[in-house]
Amino acid sequence: MNKLLVEGAEEQHVIPHLLDKHIVWGDIPEEWPVKIHQFGGIEKMLSSGAISAQLKASDLRAVGIIVDANSDAQNRFNQISSRVKEVFSNFDAKLTDDGVVWRSASNITVGIWVMPDNSGNGMLETFLAYLLDSSTERLWKHVCDFADEAKKLGGGYKDVHLDKARIHSFLAVQDEPGHSLGVAAQKKSFDLRPKVAKQFVDWFTKVFQVTDLIR
Repeated sequence: MNKLLVEGAEEQHVIPHLLDKHIVWGDIPEEWPVKIHQFGGIEKMLSSGAISAQLKASDLRAVGIIVDANSDAQNRFNQISSRVKEVFSNFDAKLTDDGVVWRSASNITVGIWVMPDNSGNGMLETFLAYLLDSSTERLWKHVCDFADEAKKLGGGYKDVHLDKARIHSFLAVQDEPGHSLGVAAQKKSFDLRPKVAKQFVDWFTKVFQVTDLIR
């Protein structure tokens, strides 16, 4: 079994549509190359025993873990590592720009990707902003200026959620307005040609050994 562990439902819906452009997924979850498990938030994901329970599946071949860096990518990686070590005590991987791909003595592959790019601050929405087509550059700048000004005028979003405010503001002025991230990804609103996107696809391919499914 291949498992992909993500923070919440947003990632669960977005990631298959993003990767479907490069990797054959199938039409129903039962045909997907991985089984996606979402925890309902980072706090639940990092709670004692949550990740280790997923790593103890008897038929597990590979597991990928995707989390948001928020304000500190290395700290988030360290938190995930400590949970992986609950099962694999000799886990000694280091975070790189290409993510983490580590194999246990029992031949179980563990992969970790810290959004957006394993080094910078941010989250899934930051990563998606990297994937906007260059033709939207002027609109994106306008949306960013709007989100910043809205904050000054009483917008209540937390500073750590700035990239969420920006990407959802961008989607609010598309045709049709206000799609969710998952629907936007399905409609190919995001482009997987930029370097960081290629790194993400390569990481996924190495973790789950799905070279035969590459489009």
